[in-house]
Amino acid sequence: RPPKPALGNIEERRENMQERAGEIKENMLERRDAVKANIQERASTTRGNIQERKENRAENREERVKKAMKKLGSLMIAHIERIGKMIDRIQSRADKLQEKGVDTAAAEADLASAKTKLDEAKSKLTALSATAMFILNANSLAAASESISSSKAAFEEVRELIKEAHELIKSAVEKLKEAAKAAGIGTNEAVQNSGTDQ
Repeated sequence: RPPKPALGNIEERRENMQERAGEIKENMLERRDAVKANIQERASTTRGNIQERKENRAENREERVKKAMKKLGSLMIAHIERIGKMIDRIQSRADKLQEKGVDTAAAEADLASAKTKLDEAKSKLTALSATAMFILNANSLAAASESISSSKAAFEEVRELIKEAHELIKSAVEKLKEAAKAAGIGTNEAVQNSGTDQ
């Protein structure tokens, strides 16, 4: 059996153990505080990053909406202008046929209807530009989304008006051909494809 240690030795060990326990506890508290500070710093950075991303998304959304509206509007305006030029060319041909004594009233009625459809489409596009500005300046996402969905519907209406005008133009051309044929004038004279008489 080992000899029993002296009492002083036990007291000394106890003090050493308490000192070590205190040091360990102090180290743990320091590490905990460092980890806590690190977590708070990361959370603060993350919050800042999230806020920055939200702002970037809002700017990107505005930019995307601007580009989409501008592109779609300019495409539709160009399409309306092309159809307007078609109407003018066909009206010119109808006038020439009328000078030759051909009854072009039915075709001219279709052309007039097509012009009306195009005018309506132009006015709707003008109204859409105001809606686009509202969307870009909207403070709430709900108001912007509602305006975007109504804009989509309005663009669809404009697209339908353009299609209807195009169909009326086709009808007018067919009626001119039929009227020219009935009057004994050849199809080439009725509707020419060359652009020399513009």
